[in-house]
Amino acid sequence: MTESISNEIKDARKLANTEVSSELVGLDRRNAVFLLTLVNIAEKALGERENIKGYLGYAKTPEGQKELLSLAGDFDTAIQKLNSTAGKEIESKHSNTKVVRQETRLGQEVIPQLLSENFLPHAAILQFEKGEETLSKQNSYMKNSESARTNEALATQIKEEGNWSEIHLNAIDSKHFLATLLVDLYPGMVRRYLQASGRHEDLDTDELVRAICEQMDQKSKRFKLIKDQGWFTEEEFSKEFVDSIEKNS
Repeated sequence: MTESISNEIKDARKLANTEVSSELVGLDRRNAVFLLTLVNIAEKALGERENIKGYLGYAKTPEGQKELLSLAGDFDTAIQKLNSTAGKEIESKHSNTKVVRQETRLGQEVIPQLLSENFLPHAAILQFEKGEETLSKQNSYMKNSESARTNEALATQIKEEGNWSEIHLNAIDSKHFLATLLVDLYPGMVRRYLQASGRHEDLDTDELVRAICEQMDQKSKRFKLIKDQGWFTEEEFSKEFVDSIEKNS
């Protein structure tokens, strides 16, 4: 890539290097700096929201950093499982995975894991800017949603935009916010990167988010935290998938 790295992104990573816990060493330290850079970008994009400030303040504590690393591990396991569906028959209950695997969507693409050496932000920090763009769009959606409560015309206009961002930004608490942050942020970054390189123009971010959720271990911490917030409804997932959640509860 020949583009220059913005000063904002440089500053976000520089700050992350000062915030990383002294308890973390080696690979954990490197990955924590990466995740804290995302946290600092989120703070810039969403910091006007008081609840977000509290969530992100927790993320910067030693406990919060360990929580982030744990949740990122759960997330990468789901990415591995999603990648394994390329070229294979997909279970009927995983309706969103089927959709993103269509040739006009994700097709046979294998996407990088969040904490992989090959993941774009590790290889090219420019991709953090895609993360900031994703969060800024979420903030705009939230503002529209809030205004629409007293504006019927606006409510009609944004009706088809979904409610994932609103659930995410109004999380139950800090741990629930962090559980949803990466699964909501990463697909947007990947989608924007693929589209910028002329690939998979029709890939839908929300469908990719749901496809990743379908591949999560239903007994994992991340899955349970997301479930707490009411994401898994028949409006977004197949009835068979929703029923399987109840059986595994």
